[in-house]
Amino acid sequence: MEQTHLHKKVDLLKQEKKKLQEDLVLLKHHLKDLNVICKDQEEETSNLKTQQQQAGARFGVHCGVDAAMEPSSQSTPFSKKQVKKEIERMTTELQLMTSQRNELRDRLVSISEGTVDNRPYHKPNPLYEKLKLEHKQVMWELRVFENEKTQVSEEFSELNKENVFYR
Repeated sequence: MEQTHLHKKVDLLKQEKKKLQEDLVLLKHHLKDLNVICKDQEEETSNLKTQQQQAGARFGVHCGVDAAMEPSSQSTPFSKKQVKKEIERMTTELQLMTSQRNELRDRLVSISEGTVDNRPYHKPNPLYEKLKLEHKQVMWELRVFENEKTQVSEEFSELNKENVFYR
């Protein structure tokens, strides 16, 4: 019963992880798209400035051409500020998704089957290692005592039989 419950939780965590990975891929794709748009915007802006300078040189207008003809950052679909904000938002979202993924991984490890030694990302704890060695020593001594007890019991029963025989 409990094991099926754990399996359901593991399946749920795997599904959540898959969704997070898909979201991460989408975020990366959007980030690439934004970078391309930003580069295109910069190229268009530099091309407009070059055209304005050439037009101003042809007509003899030198002052105020750049300021008057330069497109405002408000009219472009994505200004540099908007791109930076979007990149910051996506970076924050990516960090949040990463922390959620790490939490899910930790939860998966905590409910997964097996001993602590078999779990991924296990950092050895010196106190735990010492306790484990002590446990092995005690278990070895217990086996030795059990063997001795068995031998002594056998000897006792033989001596008891002998005693009964000589009476």
